[in-house]
Amino acid sequence: MGFLDNAGLQGMASSSQPVRFLLGLAVCLGFSWGAMRWLAPRGWIDLPSGRHQHARPTPRTGGMALLASLGLGHVLGALNLPLSRGEWVMVYGMGVVGALDDRLNLRARWKALLALGSAAVLAWLTWDVLRQAGSSLPLFNSHLATQTSLALLLLWAWYWAIPQSCNLIDGMNGLALGFFLLLALFMGLPMGLSGEGAYFLGTLVALAVLNWPFGKQFLGDSGSLTLGTVFALLGVHLLAIESPNRLLWTFAYPIVDVLMVMAIRLSNGRPLGEGDRNHFHHHWQRALGNQSSAALAMTLLPAFACMQVLQDYPGHRFAAWAGLVWLGASAFWFYFRSVRHHHPSELPSRQMLKARPLEEGLAGATPSGGTLAWFRQDQD
Repeated sequence: MGFLDNAGLQGMASSSQPVRFLLGLAVCLGFSWGAMRWLAPRGWIDLPSGRHQHARPTPRTGGMALLASLGLGHVLGALNLPLSRGEWVMVYGMGVVGALDDRLNLRARWKALLALGSAAVLAWLTWDVLRQAGSSLPLFNSHLATQTSLALLLLWAWYWAIPQSCNLIDGMNGLALGFFLLLALFMGLPMGLSGEGAYFLGTLVALAVLNWPFGKQFLGDSGSLTLGTVFALLGVHLLAIESPNRLLWTFAYPIVDVLMVMAIRLSNGRPLGEGDRNHFHHHWQRALGNQSSAALAMTLLPAFACMQVLQDYPGHRFAAWAGLVWLGASAFWFYFRSVRHHHPSELPSRQMLKARPLEEGLAGATPSGGTLAWFRQDQD
């Protein structure tokens, strides 16, 4: 439901699913253009350095364009995903924290505490959803009692891990957004053109068009955390009610990716919080030699594991197991290669990065400098 009772606005937004889709597409493109033009030169920008290997400064404004688009969708009554108001408040809160981190580079300790707090609130809000679904739900080869504190703790871990893992896979043009589009499709199209979420799908397509293959705009932490939280909630509402196992299949890619990276860092004696280039997309980029090919491959491969959700389609079990086996085999292969060929000096340490003068990357980021001139020249 929209927050305004303006019949004209709501009638326009709810007349048909294609209209909602086009509205979401146009709104997000408009907000993205404005954010790239006016916010990026004021600090919301990703500079080529260290693990960031893009060729030129790129606006990190996709998340703020997404938040603005979702907010307007609520006002127009066009955004009707099955989330409560309390859940939406937490989604927007995660997006705001991500936007501040994109600009101010918040300390990891504070970000972790805020993420854990947000996950605790979301777990409490959705605990009732599981309890109303029944006294127990099938999980692996046993049953999970929904009335127990264990269910609450698992929800807490879910809402903390999934947004963070979705943020971590956002390291290549088109990869995270491609995965989010896959999730939208494999969750039974409740938010697609055949349901009430066409506006939301339109915003995703707009962000994807600007992100891949040309990299005009990055999602940033704001966008990836917002979308990760939205899909973590949608997964619980739409999949966990029937089978939590299907939920794990659907998010197999970010889960396996994070577990692989953690194992590599521990085996190489590096801190878990220290960034590196050992995610799936890094390995596939090195193997294929092309970022676009790697992004396409890493977007399509998780689709096989997601097919476990499509239980009405023949061959879905075989395809899902094939996808999961492929992910697992790739993780083991990349793990052994990374541990065997580990070079401690491959990347600059965090202390070295902190010691670099800020002017090295930000020279010209003021209104009189070259970065703002580049944005204007590129967008005019």
